[in-house]
Amino acid sequence: LNQLMENLKVTEGQRGDPSQQGKGGQSMKDLRQTLRDQQDLSDDAFRQGQQDGRGQSSSPRDHRPGQDRSAQGQGEPQDRQGDGEGSGAFPRPGMGLADRQKSLRDELNRQQGTLPDAQGQDANAARRSLDDAGKAMEEAEDALRKGDTPGAIDRQAAAIEKLRDGMRSLNKALSQDENRLSGADGQ
Repeated sequence: LNQLMENLKVTEGQRGDPSQQGKGGQSMKDLRQTLRDQQDLSDDAFRQGQQDGRGQSSSPRDHRPGQDRSAQGQGEPQDRQGDGEGSGAFPRPGMGLADRQKSLRDELNRQQGTLPDAQGQDANAARRSLDDAGKAMEEAEDALRKGDTPGAIDRQAAAIEKLRDGMRSLNKALSQDENRLSGADGQ
């Protein structure tokens, strides 16, 4: 998790101030939030897997209100209902881990439909990586619905990695497009 967080910081620092970057900056901001939400969901699935494995209702890493890393993470303690409801991605009362994973995948699909029209090899790589992230999210959702928490965590890790890859490639593509545009404007 530490490595993932470090990579997230690197990705955030590459782009600069999103408010000055137009549609590309908003896309990067939205993808960063999706990445954070996926990480939170994976953390919750891991905690649930620990609880299920021990047959206990608490662990040293219990989730408590006010400790959530996302601005959206308000609600009941994660352990209260035992399935991760009330924290992380799109928390709504009665929403379990599989439903949260589906909502997150749906949000990624929406974001993919609003990506800037970047061109080139990096833009194509970004699209492929984000497609792969969506597939991994769908597989994680299926695993969660089947009660296969370890399998879901593996697929969530793949989704996180593909999201990061997609964000890096998109960042490169947007930078290249900006350089092309600024080069054309300067002539």
